[in-house]
Amino acid sequence: LVMSIKTGIWHAPFLLAIGVVVGMFAVMYGVVVLVGVTTESAPLALILSYGLIFSSLILMNKAAIAPQIRLPWRHVFVGFYYVVPGVGEVTRLVAQLAGDGNVTSWQPFFIALLIGALLYALAAVAFQRRDF
Repeated sequence: LVMSIKTGIWHAPFLLAIGVVVGMFAVMYGVVVLVGVTTESAPLALILSYGLIFSSLILMNKAAIAPQIRLPWRHVFVGFYYVVPGVGEVTRLVAQLAGDGNVTSWQPFFIALLIGALLYALAAVAFQRRDF
């Protein structure tokens, strides 16, 4: 934003990428909030959020990995693909926005936002049930 103001060059898809990054930060913060409220352990919350980032980088290669997994476990792997926020795929989306602006699919971002909303709802329920 600052560079656009200083140079006068506006690339709308790049500015949209800022919103996508903020949205993904909110989703990952939802993981931290839910784990922090339920376990009262900030280190565990951070470790789990980093673990989700790492696992999403593996899960983003679903098309190449899933056919190599035996059938009962393949469904579990694909299920994790749709449950874990797709940080890796959204990173690819941000790169597409910053480049030519042509995005192949917004699905990972919208699924991640839905997961984030669910995480915040679960955290709110857990927080209301706490006895201080």
